[in-house]
Amino acid sequence: MTNIISAASDAFINPDSPWYYIVGVICLVLVFAALAVYIVVSGKRRKAKEKREAEAKAATEVEPPEQSDGNDNTTAPAPSSENDEPAPEPPAVAADTESVDTVPTETAEQTPDATAETPVETINETAEPEQDKGETAEKAEQTEEIAAKPVETEKEQPQAPVANDVVAEKKPKTAAAKSKKAVKPFIDRLIAAKNLHGVYNELKNTVLSYPGIKAKITKEEETFLFGTEKKAALALGEDSIELRLYIDPATAPKQLGAEKADDAELPTRLTVTETNIDGAQKLIIYAMNVALLTRNDRRRRVDYVKNAIAAKAKAKKK
Repeated sequence: MTNIISAASDAFINPDSPWYYIVGVICLVLVFAALAVYIVVSGKRRKAKEKREAEAKAATEVEPPEQSDGNDNTTAPAPSSENDEPAPEPPAVAADTESVDTVPTETAEQTPDATAETPVETINETAEPEQDKGETAEKAEQTEEIAAKPVETEKEQPQAPVANDVVAEKKPKTAAAKSKKAVKPFIDRLIAAKNLHGVYNELKNTVLSYPGIKAKITKEEETFLFGTEKKAALALGEDSIELRLYIDPATAPKQLGAEKADDAELPTRLTVTETNIDGAQKLIIYAMNVALLTRNDRRRRVDYVKNAIAAKAKAKKK
């Protein structure tokens, strides 16, 4: 008995025993058999569910036609509702017929008026021959004389001087138009004045070295604004640039050569060339100090004339 128990225990514990492997193989076979049974049973159940679902679907598909057959009475009144839609058309036709009928009535009312007026005109025309022939002859002569007089006055009026006046009036207009067309924009005149490029760049760089000031170019000149207030302006002369500033000419340093300008907004003027660029820059700095503006000494210098030439070239290409 002990030998049987030890042999059985060796089959589960001792790997040196051949029964150990036999028992392991049997266990594996049982596990695979259980898995196979489980797969077969689950497959059968799944097929049964699929059959039930198919039957349910077939039942639901069969039911709608039975309902449609039973509801034939409800669908029958549908054509009656469709036939009711054209019902509003007869009143519209009636309205049209009424409008058509009203037209001939109006014409019928108007026609007697026209016929009533025609006899009046015929009576007037027929009544004229009853007048005396002498009176009609005198009236005809008077009308001929009146008609002849304006013709003579028109012939007596000279037409040549009028044409000359028109030509004289046209000439000054064309001259004024040519003079307006001859004025070139500020940028074009600046680009053409090559001897003033350096002066213009120095003055503009000095003014724009104060933060907050913006340049605005118009056809006549270039103005510099701080907000909405004008602080300076540059205008082109023949061989110089006119600088105008927002300071009182009486308080400006006399050694810089500033003068009084006709501009009320920028009353101080200075004619700038290559010889007095330094004095113009000092005058700009003085005016900005009076306006309590601070300068940015580290601002990079810009060649504004070169930029303007490049912009014009791009505009021509476009």
